[in-house]
Amino acid sequence: MKLAANCRLAFRTEGPEVVVYLADTHTMADAIVLARLNKAALGVSNTLFDEIKSAFSKWLQVQVAAHTGIVPVMIDQAPPEPREGNA
Repeated sequence: MKLAANCRLAFRTEGPEVVVYLADTHTMADAIVLARLNKAALGVSNTLFDEIKSAFSKWLQVQVAAHTGIVPVMIDQAPPEPREGNA
């Protein structure tokens, strides 16, 4: 992956693990695996895992920026909520 200013951190559930990738904002092609977290092994609730994920994301953003000069964005992976009318 050629690191560009438009990169993101992507968290993907793959079996028992949550895999963290550094990826282009528009595609997962050539994404780089940064970490693998075993949610079950951590033994935490979903709420606590979300807090861990948030803190880990912030730390990764700092680390990637320190080594590359580029700050990756966090993009919410949830589908957008449906809109009504012309909203």
